[in-house]
Amino acid sequence: MKISKINIKSAFIFNDLEINLTYPKGHEKEGQALDKVCVIGENGVGKTLLLELIGEVSKKIFFNQQKNNMFITNDTIGLKYEIEIKQSNQQTSKYNILNFISLLKFFNVKIIQYKFDNNHILKYYKDFVYVVNGFTQSFQSLPNTLKNIIQNIVIILNDKIHTIDNVEENIHPKIQTKILNQYIEAAKDTQLFVTTNSPIIISCFEPCEIIKLKFDENGKVVVDDKIKKYNPSSLTWNSIFHKFFDVEAEGGENRKQKLQELSNIDVQIKKITNNSLNENLMNSKKELWQKYCDIAEELDWKIQKNT
Repeated sequence: MKISKINIKSAFIFNDLEINLTYPKGHEKEGQALDKVCVIGENGVGKTLLLELIGEVSKKIFFNQQKNNMFITNDTIGLKYEIEIKQSNQQTSKYNILNFISLLKFFNVKIIQYKFDNNHILKYYKDFVYVVNGFTQSFQSLPNTLKNIIQNIVIILNDKIHTIDNVEENIHPKIQTKILNQYIEAAKDTQLFVTTNSPIIISCFEPCEIIKLKFDENGKVVVDDKIKKYNPSSLTWNSIFHKFFDVEAEGGENRKQKLQELSNIDVQIKKITNNSLNENLMNSKKELWQKYCDIAEELDWKIQKNT
């Protein structure tokens, strides 16, 4: 079973916050609860709070074949919400030992001894014998980041709903997509909720699977649906920063100064025509062009050769 709608009447900073968690009209999974959800937003909008609430609700969910839908409600002082749960099509995770071995490779870790249960491939993960830099290690001796990732996968394989706050934490950008795909592969019958500040992570989600929380003009937390028109998998990291995180600048102050310097040099070069017979001016143009190329290289710009 998966969460299809969250309606929070009051919970700390949330007031009358409604979040639809179903695939939209025209989608091949139209009307079904989202398989995975990425929550984004500025600090203070309640991303972690929302995941904590979902985590508490997930403990109350039980499988009931007699009902297609069910509701979990809370109506205590200061905490009022209604969560709609939809019965989902059961899928069996195909996560296997080969998936796990590929995960370990990202951290230059191997396993030389393991046992597993066909019903739960990582049931005995703490008993595996691992090899790190040629030395055998127990699970407890593995890098903390890898241990956290393994434990998340184990929980995903067991639970119906799982939440991970700051899913990219301590994970190198080069393997963030690979790690998230490990989670997704394991979560075939689990609804996965994550928060992130990484454009790389966002690019792994469909527009309808991204929930952006923001403060409106009155300071109320609302869902920003404007981002739904952008597909992050088609955008550059810079574009994702701009469209999804509202980061306007593409660099720091030094970059701005260098860009202005380039603009000034470009104006000076254009004032000197190629037809000029003044040798001093032509030499000056060459010097300006060389300076332009040097700054462009510093800014990681690709430019055509001067002709």
